[in-house]
Amino acid sequence: METQTQGKLFIVAGSIGLIISAYFLVSAFFPGEQETIQTPTIINTWTEQWENGEVDFTQILLEGQNEKKINVLIPDFLFTSWFENIAQEIQEKSDLTVDFFTPINKDIYASLDEKWTYEGEEMDIILVPTDILLSFISQSKFIPIAEKITPYYHTALSGIIDTETYTFIPHIIDPIVIYAHNNKAYPATVNNWLDTIIWWESPKRGHFPILFWFSNQDNHFVKQGREIMEDHFFILYNIITYIAQWPNPIQDMKTLLDIPNLTRAESWNVADFINTSNKLTSENSMCKQYPSICLFAYNYGDSRIGLLSDTSKIDKYFSIRDYTINPFRYTDTYPARWRWFIANKESISSRITMFLEAYIQASLVTIDWSLRNRTIPASTLANSTINDPSIQWWLYDNNNRNIYIGEKKSLHTAIQNTKMIDLLEWTYTPEAFIQDVQQ
Repeated sequence: METQTQGKLFIVAGSIGLIISAYFLVSAFFPGEQETIQTPTIINTWTEQWENGEVDFTQILLEGQNEKKINVLIPDFLFTSWFENIAQEIQEKSDLTVDFFTPINKDIYASLDEKWTYEGEEMDIILVPTDILLSFISQSKFIPIAEKITPYYHTALSGIIDTETYTFIPHIIDPIVIYAHNNKAYPATVNNWLDTIIWWESPKRGHFPILFWFSNQDNHFVKQGREIMEDHFFILYNIITYIAQWPNPIQDMKTLLDIPNLTRAESWNVADFINTSNKLTSENSMCKQYPSICLFAYNYGDSRIGLLSDTSKIDKYFSIRDYTINPFRYTDTYPARWRWFIANKESISSRITMFLEAYIQASLVTIDWSLRNRTIPASTLANSTINDPSIQWWLYDNNNRNIYIGEKKSLHTAIQNTKMIDLLEWTYTPEAFIQDVQQ
């Protein structure tokens, strides 16, 4: 009886192995001139493990008794219909259902518990930004990808992607940029920022020349760990540490710090910013989620510092088209936020692999905006062939982009540890701060 049971188990297990093998034999094809570019053929990890005697088929059979579903969390403004195409392809080939959760709440990551629960469901895969990535690594798992993926991604990732034990898969590069209305010149340098404010004429109360600053009022909120604008800590940290590495950092830093003190008080007022965005919420509820984009969209600001992915928010939640996307300023590196897929350590490995290998294959061969939603691809193949006139060439031409990887609330801690607040309040000299950053 025992021998018969083992025989049946082997037959069923072998059948499952063959089915899985058929699914993973996927290859990428480029038409025309792109046929010479070699793209990765996803190899069946499970087949290799089967041949090496490493697969526990009892576990696979038990997995098959569970509901065949996987939950994937992607922020609403980064979700595209192309993900649904991937899900449909997976379901047709393996009967695995992919449910996408697309929260609008910008603080969604702070509300996820150790089980990554959202709306009563445990998430199997989540898309997270670099600045909170490490907070989730302890709850994430090794992703069994058959082929080394390092050659297919941006060179800035060298040394960050572990080619032996992947725990996160790169999705997009999201650089810091400056948005400006078409009829306004964007301030490209710190001196431009100063001139813009000094010579600026306020057309109405609550109008701001630059929708980002750090006055004494801002410092008060920073000390409390409160963000008045979306991505405030991330942008603040990157602006200050980035300027510290410019060719003439001390003078630029002093000019930056002088702006709140040497110009008119009405050039930046946190109370006006909060009051105006609160009033506009009655016209557009998304003003509560994205107040600086809201004020910019309703023409209460000439320019704003944000991230390239904000173009998706503008397109999705606000109806403005008369703006340009401009570089913050770059030398050899460029400040950017990267976004990654990571997998829940409690999830079924085979299902995680099915989704992520299908995603990797699609992301490497899809050279339009389908997967990235107006951001920069992390893959080198798409990066080398992209051609979108609405996003300036310099965002692609730059070879190195800063990658900051930290934990939840670690940016606030980093701001305090680097004496950034002291610097902003002139109780710590620019010379000493720059020396700290450059060490």
